[in-house]
Amino acid sequence: PATRLFEKRTEAFLVVDLVKSTELLRNQDDLFLIKLVATMGKILDRALAGQEKSFMKCTGDGFLTRFDTADAALAAALALDRGVSRHFPEFVKIAVALHWGSALYREEEGLIGKDIHAVFGLEKVRSESFALGGLLQTESARSLILMTQSFWNHLAKESRDRSVLVGAFQIKGLDEL
Repeated sequence: PATRLFEKRTEAFLVVDLVKSTELLRNQDDLFLIKLVATMGKILDRALAGQEKSFMKCTGDGFLTRFDTADAALAAALALDRGVSRHFPEFVKIAVALHWGSALYREEEGLIGKDIHAVFGLEKVRSESFALGGLLQTESARSLILMTQSFWNHLAKESRDRSVLVGAFQIKGLDEL
Protein backbone atom coordinates (compact mmCIF):
# COMPACT_ATOMS: atom_id res chain seq x y z
CA PRO A 1 0.00 0.00 0.00
CA ALA A 2 0.99 3.62 -0.43
CA THR A 3 3.17 4.92 2.42
CA ARG A 4 0.73 7.78 3.11
CA LEU A 5 -1.62 5.18 4.58
CA PHE A 6 0.83 4.77 7.45
CA GLU A 7 1.40 8.49 8.10
CA LYS A 8 0.06 9.87 11.34
CA ARG A 9 -1.94 13.00 10.65
CA THR A 10 -3.26 15.51 13.09
CA GLU A 11 -6.54 17.16 12.29
CA ALA A 12 -9.57 18.89 13.72
CA PHE A 13 -12.61 16.96 14.93
CA LEU A 14 -16.06 18.45 15.33
CA VAL A 15 -19.06 16.90 17.07
CA VAL A 16 -22.40 18.68 16.87
CA ASP A 17 -25.31 17.62 19.02
CA LEU A 18 -28.92 18.77 19.28
CA VAL A 19 -29.45 19.88 22.85
CA LYS A 20 -32.43 18.11 24.45
CA SER A 21 -33.27 16.24 21.23
CA THR A 22 -35.52 13.80 23.12
CA GLU A 23 -37.62 16.72 24.32
CA LEU A 24 -37.66 18.16 20.80
CA LEU A 25 -38.90 14.83 19.45
CA ARG A 26 -41.65 14.75 22.07
CA ASN A 27 -42.84 18.26 21.18
CA GLN A 28 -42.43 18.05 17.39
CA ASP A 29 -43.18 15.46 14.75
CA ASP A 30 -40.55 13.09 13.34
CA LEU A 31 -40.36 15.10 10.12
CA PHE A 32 -39.20 18.19 12.02
CA LEU A 33 -36.24 16.34 13.52
CA ILE A 34 -35.38 14.75 10.16
CA LYS A 35 -35.37 18.18 8.48
CA LEU A 36 -33.25 19.64 11.26
CA VAL A 37 -30.62 16.88 11.11
CA ALA A 38 -30.62 16.98 7.29
CA THR A 39 -30.07 20.75 7.38
CA MET A 40 -27.12 20.34 9.74
CA GLY A 41 -25.73 17.66 7.40
CA LYS A 42 -26.00 19.97 4.38
CA ILE A 43 -24.26 22.80 6.23
CA LEU A 44 -21.43 20.48 7.25
CA ASP A 45 -21.21 18.98 3.77
CA ARG A 46 -20.67 22.47 2.31
CA ALA A 47 -18.08 23.24 5.00
CA LEU A 48 -16.20 20.02 4.17
CA ALA A 49 -15.89 20.90 0.46
CA GLY A 50 -12.24 21.38 -0.39
CA GLN A 51 -10.90 19.50 2.63
CA GLU A 52 -8.15 17.06 1.71
CA LYS A 53 -9.45 14.24 3.91
CA SER A 54 -12.99 15.01 4.96
CA PHE A 55 -15.17 12.68 6.99
CA MET A 56 -18.75 12.99 8.17
CA LYS A 57 -20.87 10.50 10.10
CA CYS A 58 -24.38 11.02 11.45
CA THR A 59 -24.66 10.18 15.16
CA GLY A 60 -28.46 10.18 15.28
CA ASP A 61 -29.14 13.72 16.44
CA GLY A 62 -25.81 15.18 15.34
CA PHE A 63 -22.60 14.54 13.43
CA LEU A 64 -18.92 13.72 13.80
CA THR A 65 -16.70 15.40 11.20
CA ARG A 66 -12.99 15.77 10.47
CA PHE A 67 -11.31 18.87 9.02
CA ASP A 68 -7.78 19.61 7.82
CA THR A 69 -7.42 22.74 9.98
CA ALA A 70 -8.78 24.06 13.26
CA ASP A 71 -9.92 27.25 11.53
CA ALA A 72 -11.96 25.25 8.99
CA ALA A 73 -13.66 23.32 11.83
CA LEU A 74 -14.42 26.53 13.72
CA ALA A 75 -15.84 28.09 10.55
CA ALA A 76 -18.10 25.03 10.21
CA ALA A 77 -19.26 25.41 13.83
CA LEU A 78 -20.11 29.06 13.20
CA ALA A 79 -21.91 28.12 9.96
CA LEU A 80 -23.98 25.58 11.91
CA ASP A 81 -24.91 28.26 14.43
CA ARG A 82 -26.01 30.68 11.69
CA GLY A 83 -27.77 28.04 9.59
CA VAL A 84 -29.77 26.45 12.40
CA SER A 85 -30.73 29.91 13.72
CA ARG A 86 -31.89 31.01 10.27
CA HIS A 87 -33.90 27.89 9.36
CA PHE A 88 -35.45 26.83 12.69
CA PRO A 89 -37.39 28.43 15.54
CA GLU A 90 -35.79 29.80 18.68
CA PHE A 91 -36.26 26.66 20.74
CA VAL A 92 -33.65 24.66 18.78
CA LYS A 93 -30.23 24.71 20.44
CA ILE A 94 -27.00 23.02 19.38
CA ALA A 95 -23.74 22.21 21.13
CA VAL A 96 -20.48 21.86 19.22
CA ALA A 97 -17.32 20.24 20.58
CA LEU A 98 -13.96 20.82 18.84
CA HIS A 99 -10.71 18.94 19.40
CA TRP A 100 -7.33 18.68 17.64
CA GLY A 101 -5.62 15.31 17.43
CA SER A 102 -5.26 12.18 15.37
CA ALA A 103 -7.39 9.14 14.64
CA LEU A 104 -7.41 5.95 12.68
CA TYR A 105 -10.04 5.21 10.08
CA ARG A 106 -11.46 1.72 9.78
CA GLU A 107 -14.08 0.99 7.18
CA GLU A 108 -16.31 -0.97 9.56
CA GLU A 109 -15.89 1.41 12.54
CA GLY A 110 -15.20 4.85 11.09
CA LEU A 111 -12.84 7.11 13.04
CA ILE A 112 -11.41 5.60 16.20
CA GLY A 113 -8.82 6.53 18.82
CA LYS A 114 -8.30 8.55 21.98
CA ASP A 115 -8.81 11.86 20.21
CA ILE A 116 -12.22 10.76 18.95
CA HIS A 117 -12.97 9.81 22.54
CA ALA A 118 -11.80 13.30 23.55
CA VAL A 119 -14.18 15.20 21.26
CA PHE A 120 -17.14 13.07 22.39
CA GLY A 121 -15.86 13.39 25.98
CA LEU A 122 -15.93 17.18 25.66
CA GLU A 123 -19.54 17.00 24.50
CA LYS A 124 -20.29 14.77 27.48
CA VAL A 125 -18.68 17.30 29.83
CA ARG A 126 -21.06 19.91 28.39
CA SER A 127 -24.10 17.75 29.00
CA GLU A 128 -23.05 16.80 32.54
CA SER A 129 -21.67 20.14 33.74
CA PHE A 130 -24.14 22.43 35.48
CA ALA A 131 -21.95 25.45 34.68
CA LEU A 132 -21.69 24.67 30.97
CA GLY A 133 -25.28 23.50 30.63
CA GLY A 134 -26.38 26.75 32.20
CA LEU A 135 -24.82 28.70 29.33
CA LEU A 136 -27.59 27.39 27.07
CA GLN A 137 -30.43 28.07 29.50
CA THR A 138 -31.06 31.66 28.47
CA GLU A 139 -33.64 32.21 25.77
CA SER A 140 -31.22 34.08 23.52
CA ALA A 141 -28.50 31.41 23.64
CA ARG A 142 -28.80 29.29 20.50
CA SER A 143 -25.51 27.41 20.50
CA LEU A 144 -22.48 26.60 22.58
CA ILE A 145 -19.12 25.97 20.94
CA LEU A 146 -16.56 24.31 23.21
CA MET A 147 -12.98 23.50 22.31
CA THR A 148 -10.06 21.75 23.92
CA GLN A 149 -6.79 23.52 24.62
CA SER A 150 -5.09 21.51 21.86
CA PHE A 151 -7.71 22.76 19.37
CA TRP A 152 -7.38 26.36 20.56
CA ASN A 153 -3.59 26.14 20.14
CA HIS A 154 -4.04 25.39 16.42
CA LEU A 155 -6.35 28.32 15.68
CA ALA A 156 -5.21 31.48 13.94
CA LYS A 157 -4.45 34.31 16.38
CA GLU A 158 -7.60 36.30 15.54
CA SER A 159 -9.77 33.26 16.30
CA ARG A 160 -7.95 32.62 19.58
CA ASP A 161 -8.41 36.27 20.55
CA ARG A 162 -12.22 35.97 20.07
CA SER A 163 -12.46 32.84 22.25
CA VAL A 164 -13.61 33.09 25.84
CA LEU A 165 -12.32 30.79 28.57
CA VAL A 166 -15.25 29.17 30.39
CA GLY A 167 -13.20 26.88 32.62
CA ALA A 168 -11.00 23.84 32.68
CA PHE A 169 -12.59 20.40 32.76
CA GLN A 170 -11.01 16.95 32.90
CA ILE A 171 -11.99 14.53 30.18
CA LYS A 172 -11.84 11.00 31.56
CA GLY A 173 -8.94 9.03 30.12
CA LEU A 174 -7.00 12.00 28.79
CA ASP A 175 -4.05 13.79 30.32
CA GLU A 176 -4.89 17.18 28.82
CA LEU A 177 -7.84 18.96 27.23
